[in-house]
Amino acid sequence: DQNTTDPVASFNQMVGSLGTNGSATELVLKSLDQFISAREGQKFIRNISLLNVVIVSDEEEQSGFVTMDYVNRLSAQVPGQLVFNSLVNNESCDQWNGGPDKGVIYEELAKLTAGGVFSICEEDYSSIFENITNSMQTRLGQRQDNGKRILPFQSLELGYFPIIETLKVSFGSQVIPFGFLYKGWTYDSINNAIIFGRDLELDQNQPEDTKLTIKFDI
Repeated sequence: DQNTTDPVASFNQMVGSLGTNGSATELVLKSLDQFISAREGQKFIRNISLLNVVIVSDEEEQSGFVTMDYVNRLSAQVPGQLVFNSLVNNESCDQWNGGPDKGVIYEELAKLTAGGVFSICEEDYSSIFENITNSMQTRLGQRQDNGKRILPFQSLELGYFPIIETLKVSFGSQVIPFGFLYKGWTYDSINNAIIFGRDLELDQNQPEDTKLTIKFDI
């Protein structure tokens, strides 16, 4: 959390203490489910954040979850975006023979959430994690995607019901136009949410820390 002074050291300490004497049963999804469920209601994950789960495994998942059901279950508990990236046995591994240790479930999770599937047999993971990082930044709108600066979401639920005529949406000095289905925004009165156009482009000249602003009277 925000009180961790050295997250890299904390991560290395946790990984280094795992050892090799634990259970041989692969229960990655069960562990993740228990972790997220235990923090439900604690605002552990921000509403517009991205939870990027990176699974590194040379075995098949044995928790018994059905992939689509698991994604739906976890998505209901995660307020922001959910993405799986999987480093698993595949054709590039010398020891892979198409058997049960391929990591099929982890591959399915990655594909269902538009994540990446990578080989666990790579000698250097740096390019893999650079790929994952760039993908995260694109989703969060912190970098340009094919020359465009984009929003990380297509809708945003409001905390109060607005007087519709007073609604104004802006990104720094850029005014986002109302009523433009593809390049602006509209208001969904049933769900009390702002719906952003799929082709909406943010002004690239705005500073990196520019925030999206929604103003209205109630």
